[in-house]
Amino acid sequence: MDNLKKILLFTILLSFAFSGFAREQTYYARSPRALLMGDAYTALADDGYTLFYNPAALARHRGLTMSIMNMQLDVTNPLEHDEILDTPNTDEPAEFAKQYLAVPIHLGLGYVPGLKFGTFGLNGLASVNTNLEVLNAHHPLLDIDYRFDKGFATGFAVPIFGSRPPAGNRNPGAGNYGALGFGLKYISREGLQKRMPVFGTDILDIMNEQPETIDELKDAIGYGKGKSWAYDLGFLYHAYASGTNLTVGLSAMDIGGTYFDRVSGEEQIQPQPMHINAGIAFEQNFGLFNYTLSADFAPMNQPIALANKIKLGARFGIPLIDLYMGLNGGYLSYGASLDLYMFKLYAGFYGIETTSEMFTHASKRAMIYLTLLDISFPGL
Repeated sequence: MDNLKKILLFTILLSFAFSGFAREQTYYARSPRALLMGDAYTALADDGYTLFYNPAALARHRGLTMSIMNMQLDVTNPLEHDEILDTPNTDEPAEFAKQYLAVPIHLGLGYVPGLKFGTFGLNGLASVNTNLEVLNAHHPLLDIDYRFDKGFATGFAVPIFGSRPPAGNRNPGAGNYGALGFGLKYISREGLQKRMPVFGTDILDIMNEQPETIDELKDAIGYGKGKSWAYDLGFLYHAYASGTNLTVGLSAMDIGGTYFDRVSGEEQIQPQPMHINAGIAFEQNFGLFNYTLSADFAPMNQPIALANKIKLGARFGIPLIDLYMGLNGGYLSYGASLDLYMFKLYAGFYGIETTSEMFTHASKRAMIYLTLLDISFPGL
């Protein structure tokens, strides 16, 4: 029974997840549409995730839009990382570590209900990101990086020059305008970011203590919880003509970096770094066919390879169906969406670089997003 208990405790430890030596860029939430377009979304941000990309993009919104019931799931793509489906071929820890060495296992869950009314936006947030990987063949390490973010985001946009097209007008003529956007977020973050030798004493000590509750286990492994306010600023320039849009966007998300006041635990809560982003998008609508091309350079201020900051995206749409493609730091993304008024489904694949270098350590993922009550009244 004691051995079984230790095995269960070890399994729980693994389920908290982790990533590599140089961790990937962190975010509160990512738009499913953006992920399938290489995350080139600073100038677009026209879905329920506007406040997590560029609050100034609210200036393009008209009427009332609500997304009440939605759920996003991201997992390691088993077609690219088929090792995760293999049954361990040995009971020896060293051989087990070798079999799963450098296999980036990821699990993400997100629920982001939202409301937009005119140029005002409000979102709830509940997002979990978990990663798992065995590193270093000679001295295997368990690197834990688990985050659970919850809270809300709100913001608004203010036109500063030019004139926006009238609401509901599909042929507005030609014009342009600029807008500033302001965002405010309250985030409660809990999680764990820790590196432990697989064959060291850290994990054994925890299991030998035999914590009886999840809270005791969290305390033993350094789990913590904190809360903070975050502030965002954005700019948007939008030029439009009949059926054609050109948009340029700039955003500073989590200005100055967001640092969390510790509520529980003894470890420092993982901060959210400031991201400064720039993007451009071009759209055309021919009625039965429409398309979007976008490009981002982001995050400009982070110490990662220049090529990793280049994001390219494309969307091709016909009634009810959209197809997506993108490149994020050189990694391909692709997928499709089905829009049946209040019911929307997105599915596809994307890849990201998890280090600061290019083509060093990729995480290939599959994504599915479903919303059951997505309602829009653009004429209001």
